[in-house]
Amino acid sequence: MTYYNDLMNKANAIADGIVTFINSSWHNDACGSIMFELSNDDETYVQLFAFETLEDMKAEGFDKRYGVVVTKNGEGSFDLDYATNRKAKAIAYAVQRAKELQDEQDVKEYEAECAKGFEWQGVWIEDRTMSPCGRFHLTEEQSVALYGDKQSYFDKDDVCRNGKPIAECKCC
Repeated sequence: MTYYNDLMNKANAIADGIVTFINSSWHNDACGSIMFELSNDDETYVQLFAFETLEDMKAEGFDKRYGVVVTKNGEGSFDLDYATNRKAKAIAYAVQRAKELQDEQDVKEYEAECAKGFEWQGVWIEDRTMSPCGRFHLTEEQSVALYGDKQSYFDKDDVCRNGKPIAECKCC
């Protein structure tokens, strides 16, 4: 199990705390694994399978030592999304895909929070078709004139996971 703990530690080191991998190997696995599990309930995870040795890989009939499976909402396949003989590439791919899943979840949660309302001049607005006092209906034009365009899911000074301003981000 030390091999998989080392693999997990390397993945977590390059993940910079954005996502966390765990050792998901069983003591009797022919091919152990580490995984990032976004949601157990939704079966959303990234799993990196790794043979400890080339001999183990060959004994099981595989030609690649490392493989990554990505499952979203229980939908995935038993086919590998990515396979390689290079450990660093497998770890980098698994971490990148895990970060992507986490980013998608963060946006969903933020959108859900924004759907509940927004703050405007110190007043919480839950329905942008109503005046701040809640007594008057507003047309779309009146709403835009009063509150501005629909709330962006990100503030202007937010940065992407690679540190670029969100408005200029093309990497993620």
